Amino acid sequence: MNSGDQDNRAAVWLDHLAEGDPSALEKLYDEFATQLYAYALGMISRPDAAEEAVQELFLMLVKRRGRLGHVHSARAYIFAMLRNAIWRRLRRKTSGELGVDPIVIFDRSAPCALPEGAITDIEAALMNLPPKQKEVVMLKVYQNMTFPEIARVTGVSTNTVNSQYRYALERLRSLLPPDLLQDR
Repeated sequence: MNSGDQDNRAAVWLDHLAEGDPSALEKLYDEFATQLYAYALGMISRPDAAEEAVQELFLMLVKRRGRLGHVHSARAYIFAMLRNAIWRRLRRKTSGELGVDPIVIFDRSAPCALPEGAITDIEAALMNLPPKQKEVVMLKVYQNMTFPEIARVTGVSTNTVNSQYRYALERLRSLLPPDLLQDR
């Protein structure tokens, strides 16, 4: 899927939603729900809380529909809204309420070319990244966002995103077995 095409479709649907077309919300949901849930799950690590964050995002889109027309980067805007919902949840949490379960980002039923246990090692290493680095990795690797798109989502400069990604990769290299990092 081309992120530029997805962004263009999302911009049209946000404009339609701003004009009061309820079917636009359904189209946005169909287009983004899976990606948004994967991002939320990677950040929160609890399926129920991730689902609630995505639901909160779609409610916010409806509540703020009058302000949605002509959004610069619709895809980044939607992910930024979800990010804000996630960070609100993380700030409200009580100790141990969110983020304690391991990240589950790989489909365990799909064939995998990685060695036995590698998926668990990768997910555990991601859990040990600082939250902002984990977020950049999740957006870059699992949502195929560019550094400028991630910068729009996170509200920091592209250089900061680039640095966070570089630091995350360095940290992952220190956490993962060397044989897992060799080119395959």
